[in-house]
Amino acid sequence: MTRSIVPDLTKNVVWFLTGSQDLYGPETLEQVAQQSQEVVATLAASSDIPVTIKWMPVLKSSDAIRRAMLDANSDDSVIGVITWAHTFSPSKMWIHGLNALDKPLLHLHTQANVALPWSEIDFDFMNLNQAAHGDREHAYILSRMSVPRKTVVGHASNPAVTSSIGTWSRAASGWAAARSMKLARFGDNMRYVAVTEGDKTEAEIRFGVQVNTWGVNELADAVHAASDTDIDALVAEYEASYDVVPELRRGGERHESLRYGAAIELGLRSFLEAGGFSAFTTSFEDLGALRQLPGLAVQRLRLVHGKRANGYVRFRQQGLVTLGDGLRHDHALPDSGRTVTARRYSVNAARLVARAASSQAACLSGPGNGRAAACSVSAIWTSSRSRSSRSPGSAITMRSSLGRMPPERSTCG
Repeated sequence: MTRSIVPDLTKNVVWFLTGSQDLYGPETLEQVAQQSQEVVATLAASSDIPVTIKWMPVLKSSDAIRRAMLDANSDDSVIGVITWAHTFSPSKMWIHGLNALDKPLLHLHTQANVALPWSEIDFDFMNLNQAAHGDREHAYILSRMSVPRKTVVGHASNPAVTSSIGTWSRAASGWAAARSMKLARFGDNMRYVAVTEGDKTEAEIRFGVQVNTWGVNELADAVHAASDTDIDALVAEYEASYDVVPELRRGGERHESLRYGAAIELGLRSFLEAGGFSAFTTSFEDLGALRQLPGLAVQRLRLVHGKRANGYVRFRQQGLVTLGDGLRHDHALPDSGRTVTARRYSVNAARLVARAASSQAACLSGPGNGRAAACSVSAIWTSSRSRSSRSPGSAITMRSSLGRMPPERSTCG
């Protein structure tokens, strides 16, 4: 099985919802539709935004808004919505729809024109371009209802605007991935260790992550089913890619250990792909029929194949790391030359996600429940496109594309 687990974020869709009302008449509403489609086209042309922005028909009534939100909820490809009150869209029309929405929301406070055409402004222009009024009204109801959201202000062609929308869309992609994430836990928690314990039920309640246990020997069966041909090819890749010590090379006294490590990688990958898992954990104390620790396979899944993984048993922390990978930009730091280890790189991203997730849980579930967002997941088999390089010491490193991450402030309204 060769199912790719590297995500194609272009398959994630964000609906662009434009608010107006029938009061303006058909001619003005046609212009509203045209201008909102132009905004969508501008956003879609930006390389900052990795997802697909889809224009939806202009919303002119409470029923239409509510139906749009329910449809967004039921469409698995939709990871969130962007709202824009182009003309004056009365806030009370949005109440039922906002109450029904169960996906991330971004409020885009923008206008059709980059600058006001002072010499041409007339009553018709003022009647059509009322986003300054409509978006204030829209922001009011969002705040009044304490709707968790991201607000972005500025013209759609402004790089600062598209960058902010791009960051939000990655966070929304991570949120959507969590709600469909399946984690295979091979064996139980290491005995007597407190920090690696976690509440599997709470992880699914808060994030949607399904955490279930699989017997280690089920993994061992997949490992021992690996063919000699596939093992030979993978060992050849090891020897071509890494500085392998002589005793592990062909003819060396410990070469069989390297071959078995390759079998573990093949078996583990096939098990995860067949089960649709995007994360897993292992335990040092529960190897079952495995003849050695799966260290090489775990590190390879983490660094070479772009899946977040390590040898610890934390099913809490690494779930956030998976989501953190979804926030990364595909651009290296300009002229910085800075490289960081994979673990440090991911943890930085995970901290940002943890803050956002904690705030989201608090907003959705009331005061005091945000701390439940600290659930975790240990060896993450996540999807990311990372630039890898070899350091002088042959340790695999990757260039950080996060850059400096400013402190985030997340509020409910």
